[in-house]
This record gives sequence, structure tokens and C-alpha cells, in this order.
Amino acid sequence: MIPTPIGDVELSANGQSIDDNFNDLGGGVSHSKPFSKTSAISIGGNISRHNNLDSDDFDLDVLAADASYAHSVGATRFSYGLRTQRVDLNSFSRTATAALPICSALPVKAGASN
Repeated sequence: MIPTPIGDVELSANGQSIDDNFNDLGGGVSHSKPFSKTSAISIGGNISRHNNLDSDDFDLDVLAADASYAHSVGATRFSYGLRTQRVDLNSFSRTATAALPICSALPVKAGASN
């Protein structure tokens, strides 16, 4: 079994190795914008491309984007987010979108013990 971004792949017992050269290219961007001292929004995205030069059988493109909003209420910080990702492997394509759970964190007071 070989793990891939689209699931595990099992090679055939009759399979054979082939020589192949490839290049990988990737990049990303992110931006945060505070609205006030207690709230902000963040957005980001990235793309990666794996290009097999001798064969197109395993060319792989991954495109992802995410956004989140965070705000504080008293001593509690809340964050809400959304992420989507598209994976293309030859003619196979899969898009997944997920809402991230609401996260909150309480600061630890000075001198507190666990």
C-alpha cells in the first residue's frame, strides 16, 4: 500500500518500476486583517503541482483555501473557520470542504497550578 492524498493505493503484483523525472512547484499566501483589538479575520490559500516529465500518469495538483474569524469575549477567545481543498490526479478529481470546529481558549492566570 502506498498512501496518497486521495487514499491508499495498492500496486499490482504484476507491476513494474519505470524511470521518471519530475518537478514540484508550490506556493501560498495568507493575510490577516484585524477589525479591532478583539476581532480579526484571516484568509489563505496554497497550490502545489507535481509534474511527472516522462509520464502523465501520476501528475498531481492540490489547491486549498481557508478562512477564519476570531474574536474575544472577556477572557475567552473564539475562532471559527472553513477550509476547502481540491485534489486532481490525472482525470480523477476530488473536492472536500470542511467547517473547522469552534475553538475557544481561556488564558491561564499567573500563579495557577495544574
